[in-house]
Amino acid sequence: MMRHKMNQPGKSLGVSWSLAVKFGKAFGLHVTVFSTSISKKEEALNLLGADKFVVSSDEQQMMTVGVLVLVGSPSEAKSSPGNLVRGMRTVSGSATGGTKDIQEMLDFCAAHGIHPEIEVIPIQYANEALERL
Repeated sequence: MMRHKMNQPGKSLGVSWSLAVKFGKAFGLHVTVFSTSISKKEEALNLLGADKFVVSSDEQQMMTVGVLVLVGSPSEAKSSPGNLVRGMRTVSGSATGGTKDIQEMLDFCAAHGIHPEIEVIPIQYANEALERL
């Protein structure tokens, strides 16, 4: 987020990753969660503290001009260059940092009380837990 100047209060951030919501809120951003499933809405807004929720299959809501920063490599790209140009959209990438970046992130997490959501389940319910992801 810092490499893309997303650590400035008042900016907007769209995410699909629960820890990214927490980072965005700690930076003072307006955070929108994108998901393919409406079933994640309550968790995104009430548990994680997102400001807005968008179902990513809703083409009208996905028309907004913006920057998509990929963390890692998606297995498939579903957009053409023409759609990016006509929609004034930008795609960028962000690789995982080295030891210094990771230490800065851990320090930031400690200072802002950011931690992952953890659910402990009995092993016999592992398949059900995977279905919920």
